[in-house]
Amino acid sequence: MPRLFVLSAFVVALNFLYTNTLYTSDLINNGDLYNRQIEAVDSCDILYYAESSNFSMPKVDTLRLFISEMLGEFYPSLKIVNIDKGGIHSGVYKSLISAITDNVKVKTLIVTMNLRSFGEDWINSSLENDMNRFRLFMNNKPPLWNRFMLSLKNYEIKTKEQRHIDFLTKIKHNNLIVESSFKYTNTHQWDWSYALKMKQQGWDKKKIEIGSHFIKNYGFNIDTASNVRIKDFDEIVKIAKSKNLNLIFNILAENIDKANNLVGKDLVKLITQNRDILVERYSKDGVVIVDNLELVESFMFMDKGWPTEHYSQQGRLEISKNIALSLKQFYPNGYVEYSNIEIKKIRLHATDVDINRLIEIIKTDSKWYNSIKKKSVEQRLPIQQVLRQDAKWYLNNLLNKQ
Repeated sequence: MPRLFVLSAFVVALNFLYTNTLYTSDLINNGDLYNRQIEAVDSCDILYYAESSNFSMPKVDTLRLFISEMLGEFYPSLKIVNIDKGGIHSGVYKSLISAITDNVKVKTLIVTMNLRSFGEDWINSSLENDMNRFRLFMNNKPPLWNRFMLSLKNYEIKTKEQRHIDFLTKIKHNNLIVESSFKYTNTHQWDWSYALKMKQQGWDKKKIEIGSHFIKNYGFNIDTASNVRIKDFDEIVKIAKSKNLNLIFNILAENIDKANNLVGKDLVKLITQNRDILVERYSKDGVVIVDNLELVESFMFMDKGWPTEHYSQQGRLEISKNIALSLKQFYPNGYVEYSNIEIKKIRLHATDVDINRLIEIIKTDSKWYNSIKKKSVEQRLPIQQVLRQDAKWYLNNLLNKQ
C-alpha cells in the first residue's frame, strides 16, 4: 500500500510539473485553436466556431471582413472572437467547448453546422488524422496522460488510401431515402449512373465531375442513430447547458440552385431533408437555429468547380445579418440596423484601387489574361486599356448584382 501511495504521489507530481512547464509549448504545437480560445473566453462576449466558410473570400471583394467580423458590425458593443480553421468540424468544436471553464466572461457560442460535414466524404477526409490528434490532446483527462497517449499515437491514424476505401464502402452500402420515384439504392450507384447519363447527353468531363462532387457531398440521409457529427452536436448541447452558455447552431448556405441545375430535384430534396432533421432535432433541445440553407444566391458562391460554403461579400453579409437577428433575443439592445452597415461598408461602384488590384489578379490568371490578349488583338486596342475595361466591367457588374 505505501508503494502504491508513493507511486500515485509521484504521478501527481509529474503531472503538476508537466502542466506548469512543457504543457504550454505542447499546446502551441497541438492546440492553436485552444490557445486562441483561452485568450478569448475572459475578454469576449461571443465565440464563433467555424471552418473556412468564415474567412474565405474572393480576391475581388471590396468588403474584406469575415462573417464573424461582419456580425460584430451589427453589435458594436459586444466583442466577438472567431475560433476557426479550414476543415474542422463538430468533433473539434466539442473538444474546444468542453475545455471552457466555469465563471468566464463569454456567454454565447455560435457553432457552424456544415451539411457536407455530415457526409462520408468529409467524415473520411485526409485531415482526420490531425483532427484526431488534436481531440486526444484535448481529452478531459490529466494533461500528462494525454501527452503520454499522444506519444504512443493512441488515436485513429489511417492512410489516405484507407480513408478512400472506407468512403467507397460507405457510399456503396448506404440506403438512400428520397421519395418513391427515386430509383437508386445508394450514393455510389447514383453517382455512377449520373456520370454515364450525362456523358451520353454530351456534357463535358469537367461539368460531369462537378455534378458528381455534388452527389458525393450531399447525396446521403443523416442517420441520427449512428452519424458521428450528430453525436458530437448532441454532446455540444449538453456541455453548453451544463456551463449555462447560450447556444446557436448556424446552418450554412449551400448552392441549392447549382445542385438543382447539375443534378436535379432529388439532390435538393435530400439537402433540405437533412436540414429539416437538424432543425427539428435541436430546436427541441432549446438551441437557437439559424437556417441559412437557401439564403445565398448561386452567384454569391466563390468556388465554381467544387461544392463549398465560401461566399462573396454579399453572401457573407446576408449570413451575418441572419445570425445577428437571432442574437437579438440574447442582446436586445445591442443591434445596429443592417442598412447602415450596408451603406457604410459596400461601395456601389468600383474605385481605382479596386480596379488596379483586380488588374494585377488578372495578370496572374493565365486563362483570363490570355483572353484579354486575344480581345486586345481583335479590338485593336492597347492591352492595358482592355485590361482596365474588363476589370471595371467585372467589378461593377459584381457590385450591381449585390
